[in-house]
Amino acid sequence: PRCALASPSRPAKEKKSKFSNIFIAAAKPDEDPDAPCDRIRLGICAMDKKARSKPMGEILSRLDAKLFRVVFFGDELILNQPVEEWPVCDVLIAFYSAGYPLRKAEAYTELRKPFVLNDLQMQKDLKDRRKVYDRLEASGID
Repeated sequence: PRCALASPSRPAKEKKSKFSNIFIAAAKPDEDPDAPCDRIRLGICAMDKKARSKPMGEILSRLDAKLFRVVFFGDELILNQPVEEWPVCDVLIAFYSAGYPLRKAEAYTELRKPFVLNDLQMQKDLKDRRKVYDRLEASGID
């Protein structure tokens, strides 16, 4: 079976911003992760405030819509659903912020094995200033 493609959430003439056409519905969690898909499923696993921010919109607006299908996880899903019910993605961007369940994001990457664009373990280390200092020192930065 092929992955189901979603249409943009708003028609082009009704968009609220130039980024609206990239906000696309998520893949179903029961989709076969090995099934072929017309586009790369790029998962944005971050709290809504960060995932739908202007800087994120700027990043996503540079992606070729013919190559990428952006999948927003959203606060409700991230906070209240088990990782087994999270959307299937080929590539994952996960950003830590206050209230973000980093362990769940790590569990998701273990379960679905997406290509992770940013190191989740490093995000955990960034929360500990001693680990940041140790890493800087090991890199020769005083």
